[in-house]
Amino acid sequence: MQKTMTIIHPNFYLILSLGLLASPSILWAVEWQSCKASVNKPVIASLPENLQAEDTYLEADKALLSKVGESQLWGNVFIVNDGKQYFADKIIYNRNTEIAKAKGHVKSLTKHLYVSSKEATFNLKTQNNIATDASYQIFEDNGDLNSRGTSQSIHQLGDKFTYLNNTTYSTCPIDQTSWYLSSSTIKLNHEKEVGTARNVTLRVSKKNMPVFYFPYLSFPLTNERKSGFLLPSYTNSGKLGIGISIPYYFNLAPNYDYTLTPNFYSKRGIKYDNTLRYLTPKHNGVLNYEVLFNDNKRSAENRHYYNIRHLTQFSDRTKLSIDAEGASDVNYFDDFSDNLKASSRTIFERRIEAQTSGDHWNLMGRLQDFQLLDGTSDPYRRLPQIVFNYDPDISNNSTDLSVSSELVYFDKKKQTSATTGSRFDVNASVSKNFSSLSYFLKPSLRLRYTQYNLNNNPPGKNKITRTLPTFSVDSGIFFERDFANGKKVQTLEPRLFYTHTPYTDQDDIPIFDTSENSFRYDQLFSESRFSGKDRIEDTNRLSASLTSRILDQATGNELFTASVGQIFHFNNRNVTLPGNNSKTNPRSELALEFSGNLNENITVSSTSLWKADASHILSGQLRLNYQDDKSRSVNSTYRYRQDSLKQLDLDFSVPVKNNWRLTGGWNQDLLNQRTLENNLGIEYTTCCIRSRISAKKYLTSDNNTYDNAIFMEVSFKGLGSFTPIQ
Repeated sequence: MQKTMTIIHPNFYLILSLGLLASPSILWAVEWQSCKASVNKPVIASLPENLQAEDTYLEADKALLSKVGESQLWGNVFIVNDGKQYFADKIIYNRNTEIAKAKGHVKSLTKHLYVSSKEATFNLKTQNNIATDASYQIFEDNGDLNSRGTSQSIHQLGDKFTYLNNTTYSTCPIDQTSWYLSSSTIKLNHEKEVGTARNVTLRVSKKNMPVFYFPYLSFPLTNERKSGFLLPSYTNSGKLGIGISIPYYFNLAPNYDYTLTPNFYSKRGIKYDNTLRYLTPKHNGVLNYEVLFNDNKRSAENRHYYNIRHLTQFSDRTKLSIDAEGASDVNYFDDFSDNLKASSRTIFERRIEAQTSGDHWNLMGRLQDFQLLDGTSDPYRRLPQIVFNYDPDISNNSTDLSVSSELVYFDKKKQTSATTGSRFDVNASVSKNFSSLSYFLKPSLRLRYTQYNLNNNPPGKNKITRTLPTFSVDSGIFFERDFANGKKVQTLEPRLFYTHTPYTDQDDIPIFDTSENSFRYDQLFSESRFSGKDRIEDTNRLSASLTSRILDQATGNELFTASVGQIFHFNNRNVTLPGNNSKTNPRSELALEFSGNLNENITVSSTSLWKADASHILSGQLRLNYQDDKSRSVNSTYRYRQDSLKQLDLDFSVPVKNNWRLTGGWNQDLLNQRTLENNLGIEYTTCCIRSRISAKKYLTSDNNTYDNAIFMEVSFKGLGSFTPIQ
């Protein structure tokens, strides 16, 4: 027999609305994902074959039917209606009122929502449905459990409104409820797709301890974002005083939004943080602007910072990007950041860049400017810079031909008496690679032409041209042997690199964007020690290096690598930067590198420069890393530079008991016997909750004073976090 019946099916979004903190696209944006529970989507009963979506199917062990009045069905009553499944031990249906009352193990299953209750009442005419003492589970499309909760009653008024009374919500697994939300009343407006909740409490642990209270919440019922207040944060520091930040989110459109965050600081005043985000098929970006009017600690000075990131993708091969940063003063990050790296920032770049490309070429146009907060120099601006590269596909695959060119105009913002002007550079190269499994030989020939048209050039004339060829040969041989009964392979790889560029006087050329690279191992195989195009090194040198590797035959993994190399100069290097003398040393320092696995848990690596004639190390870095299968890790780095740097970095993360973990770090300046930065903290982490408290001390940008802070953070996976700072 068949009968049209409708069991209450609470709208999926009414439960999802309780997870307003869980989705990065709704009110409280959070990156953490919900915990995955070992629960599969339930099946109430087997569906009959050939059942159409619009069909209504009903079955029961026993039934007493009446054409008028009440009909009774009991014993595994199962109903399928419009793709939804319902189950109960007993259902009494009144044909006159079209009200069905279900009792005993009442269950309902829709696409994403499973509800279990003791009893339910369904009005098939008005769709006024009530379920009492209900529990629910929300599932994702793949059947994984997303969230769950309980509700004293779920009252649905047709398709317009749904009310939940005394309800809970959590994304934790069923056997691990680390946190949940409880609310006295939730009202859902399905037409406006808006929900409101009152008397919301966040509770943690098995003892249901309340940690946060919200008298009122408003949230969307879909993935569409909604305007509203975000979670506030609190601060207490010596620089800022007692502070509170209260963000307000504006959902301006589906593809762009704006967040305004007033930060109230007792010692500073009010700082306003503004963030605008947008996303279209071709354009996306983020605009940030922070402003503090009348800083109380800086004679009512206005402070600000901005950050612009924009990308326009016209096509797969053509795009436009804008990246720009700026701040009002050098102390801005020192006052409003919480670590040494951020507080030491002194330079910002502003850049507009357009790029397009073909199969064998690419073209780039750029406008570039810089801001130096400390005022030590005024870097050159590129207004504009145009770069074109061409790499033709020739039939002989062992021959490479390339041409790169640049036209750039350099200007100064502040120094009107500085040398300015344009630079045109063309660099053409051809090389051929002769190689096999045991050797390679690669001769290359490069020709560079550079032309300057300058204004106010004290060192020389305003129009300068320079044409220089460069010849180089790179070569290497590969030897290998098996050992450890054929389980491992050791290689021996000698390499020679020769390069020659004739000398030409370049003292008349100003320095726009050129500097001298610090010598390191990879400089052995470069054609010049300069970066940029204002200086081309006069070279006549041979680099010799030797590398040995140990490989695992079964996996191919590299277990150990060691390299050593040196440059032998056949002539003095007379091309220098202004104020420097010619290089006369006949050979470079020894450059050494090695890395390897001491065992399954410990890796070590090092780079260093050895001055052979003085028998000491000029500079170097040694890194030691430990990590085991118990999630214990220790990383340490020692940096050394003769007479200027001795620094030790150490950080660790060690589980101490169950879900507790101890973390810390130490950065010490051994040369000056002072701490640069250190921190110590303890974390508690489960599948769906993480809490952390840590103490930090770091040197501020003046290199004399320290700032101390204590950070406390509680994060709920699928919910959110709040971070009081003291």
